[in-house]
Amino acid sequence: ADETGDDIVVTGIRGSLRSAIAVKRQANAIVDVISAEAIGKFPDRNVAESLSHVPGVSIDRRFGEGEKVAIHGTDPALNRMLLDGHAVASADWGGNDNDPTSRTFNYSLLAPELVERLEVYKSPEPRIEEGSIGGTVIVRTRRPLDTPANSIFASGGYSYNDRADKGNVRASGLYSWHNEGGTFGVLGAVTYDKQSLTRSGVEFFGFENAGSRFFQANTDGSLVRDASGQPVLKDPNATVTGGTRQDLANAVSPFGINYAYFTQQRKRISYVGTVQAKPTDDITLTLNGLHIDGNYNNSSQSMYVIPGAWSGDVLQSATVSNGVVTNASFGAASANSQSA
Repeated sequence: ADETGDDIVVTGIRGSLRSAIAVKRQANAIVDVISAEAIGKFPDRNVAESLSHVPGVSIDRRFGEGEKVAIHGTDPALNRMLLDGHAVASADWGGNDNDPTSRTFNYSLLAPELVERLEVYKSPEPRIEEGSIGGTVIVRTRRPLDTPANSIFASGGYSYNDRADKGNVRASGLYSWHNEGGTFGVLGAVTYDKQSLTRSGVEFFGFENAGSRFFQANTDGSLVRDASGQPVLKDPNATVTGGTRQDLANAVSPFGINYAYFTQQRKRISYVGTVQAKPTDDITLTLNGLHIDGNYNNSSQSMYVIPGAWSGDVLQSATVSNGVVTNASFGAASANSQSA
């Protein structure tokens, strides 16, 4: 302090770090804090990826982008998310059949530019609402009375997806104002993010016993057998390598092979508005609004193959190894084939 006794107020990166350390020091729980400046040092697309820098926090990725947060290895649905003290959950579907609606939150909806501070509580604390097993994430958005008057923040970026062969832009802007006395202020922010995604590959839906798909069957479902007791293939001229025909009948083979091609275009627009009034030093009134518009346009193509299940699709050759059909070819039956 100088000779007049005025306090020296530290702002900027050092002040932000001091604020984060103060939160950890005053907490009665195990907590980690990420400041806005620390978030800005990384090219994170959303809050989930910002949280991935915290020890003990892992994220669940979809199409290469972080969405859900797990604390100490617990399922994301067993953690709570508080946005400025209010519990929030999302009911979205991003093109994944194994991603059902639950109490968890999709952090990809929140842009890092809107955040003032992230707090991750890894143990319970009496003042925080119960309901989490792994931990609680508290997202603190920016406040006009805590931001210098007439502050303007803007950011932009461009990404190119070589699979989709498309490029997209993302941008954000924020403006904050308060009066000279610091008793009234307003803040507005908007973010725009667009992505073009493509996924392709070969998948199958488990194994099943070949059974009647490869062999001739009686009306009661049992396999037709020759004089030696071996099951009879639909095409008697088909060859079996690595075992007998009985070994093939006992083996399992992939069922429902599918070539999948999936495309998705994601577009997210977020709007934030905050009004603050401080009539006295002990009272601060805050009105905060957040609107997120997420649009997911999906297109999916599939080509299914069920070996030996279609008419004219008869086994020609097969290789058996350790009870699994590892190689097989199919085609039209030979002239002297028969069916029961």
